[in-house]
Amino acid sequence: MNKKALSGTVTTVAVMACAIVLGVIVASLITSPIKLNLAPELSCTQMQLQSPLTINSACYDADNHEVEISLARAFNTPDIQEISFTLDSITSSAKIWRCADSCGTCSILNEGETRTYYFDTQYLSERISLTVGDCTLISRELSPCQP
Repeated sequence: MNKKALSGTVTTVAVMACAIVLGVIVASLITSPIKLNLAPELSCTQMQLQSPLTINSACYDADNHEVEISLARAFNTPDIQEISFTLDSITSSAKIWRCADSCGTCSILNEGETRTYYFDTQYLSERISLTVGDCTLISRELSPCQP
């Protein structure tokens, strides 16, 4: 048996095995920070029917010039990256506040959590709407806050 020929074959197989293992390691390092979302994105209608967010209360405090809104998030809801709060007013154009986890002053509520948000505004607002992405989920009339 030719030992030189066998040695070359073993070396070739060992180098190929190392290359494959190295390729797998590099691929896992590159793709691990990237979150792969394999589930299909929900349409606006599906999102509205699922109702991931509900408004428990919404009122306008005329003394402090602020809108107070209490939200609840259901369990097993789709990932929400940002919520837009739109205040419609009689006297001025709509005011929009955006809340995202990347903001320092506002954070998205977790599944099953209830949270109250406060928005300073000088204008009497009539209605508040919640939007996730480009989908308006819910809208509600504002009532005067009870002292």
